[in-house]
Amino acid sequence: MKLKAISFNELFDHPLFADLCIEYAKESGNDDLGLALPSTDLYRALEAAGRCFCIGVFDGCDMVGFAVLMLNDHPHYSKTVGICDAIFVKYEHRQGPAGLKLIRKVQEFAREKGVPGVYFTAPANSRLSKLFARLFKETDRTFWAPFRE
Repeated sequence: MKLKAISFNELFDHPLFADLCIEYAKESGNDDLGLALPSTDLYRALEAAGRCFCIGVFDGCDMVGFAVLMLNDHPHYSKTVGICDAIFVKYEHRQGPAGLKLIRKVQEFAREKGVPGVYFTAPANSRLSKLFARLFKETDRTFWAPFRE
């Protein structure tokens, strides 16, 4: 398993990206928002502004996972913080250390960018949320309040 920084062009153009998105959305998607379609133009613009970065997980030439790190200004503290916008490893590649290595790579990348830490989120009661609870300090919980017509 190899982890490396990649551009969003490399992510979006990879032949396995669509399959990864489908699997990711099944586990982490929000049905109220409909089909998960990444805003490629927005991600590229944030990347060009130095505010968004991607890490790919590869098994040979096959991309089997990815993470997206965003750098956002936190208005309450007047600091820039890392936010892990997405983190995913295909199910069949989770038996080994790939997921933990990807988490650590996100942290390393964020540290190199000079931020004091990274916010990570995961679907409620998921294996990933349980892993985050063992690794990190819980600070907030996110709740979704959809508007009904």
